[in-house]
Amino acid sequence: MFTYDADNRVVIANGQLVNGSIVLGNPAGAAPSYENSYDAAGNVVSVETIGGNSGTDLMAQRFSYDLRGERTGTWYQVDLTAGQTDNGIESTQQYDAAGHLLATAQYFMNGTTEKYYDSGEAIWITVNVGGWLMSAQDTAYSADGQVTAQASYARPTGGTPWYQLAEQKILNGTLTVADEETVPSPLPAPGSANFGQLSLASATTNQSYDAEGNLTGYSYTVPNQFTATYTPPTGPFAHGHTPTLSRQACAISFPAPQPQTVAAKASTNTPGGPK
Repeated sequence: MFTYDADNRVVIANGQLVNGSIVLGNPAGAAPSYENSYDAAGNVVSVETIGGNSGTDLMAQRFSYDLRGERTGTWYQVDLTAGQTDNGIESTQQYDAAGHLLATAQYFMNGTTEKYYDSGEAIWITVNVGGWLMSAQDTAYSADGQVTAQASYARPTGGTPWYQLAEQKILNGTLTVADEETVPSPLPAPGSANFGQLSLASATTNQSYDAEGNLTGYSYTVPNQFTATYTPPTGPFAHGHTPTLSRQACAISFPAPQPQTVAAKASTNTPGGPK
């Protein structure tokens, strides 16, 4: 059962009929029931849900938008039945003047913690990372709106845990909690070594397009691991691919396929013998 507002937008979906009115509800075996709330521009600013992964609890999630209706923020779901009010921002988005998505950032949920062992004090230290940047992606465009570069960023791995280093810097005053929570401004160019306190995880450079706007060449890099480059195939094997892969000081190339010769297997039957 569904209800609609005066603009014919869905308000309640998969509802139940209770005392003559359609309300949120989720009978056993039914699809999740949800209720949308809209702003004056028609954007969905909150959704309340019963059923699905939330079971019988009433869950709520909210969203924000800019003046062009582009989503700029998504908050973590809260369990209203359990009394939750705010689990923090889940992701944010930034756009250029033409409406292209420039950057997306994801954050740790409020209450998220990490632990490390302080051998000097012989105790475990708990670091509250709720609200800190978790990962991010950014994109660059040409004047024609074609993607020219993309990159992904994450918390560094290996060596001393990143949260231990962050906690120590905060304690000695060389870093603040705000530094851990903030998307850098201006945004770094895709492929930069860092995005705020995040480190480059991978980068793609779209090197060329043809006259019809099709991507014809690019390179993909994972720092300290490899770089793979694709260029348009040419010559007699133009139907194939000619990628090259370099790993640290080594270079590996994939040549065009070569004709294969298969030797005929000699028969063990004698003329006139059994078949």
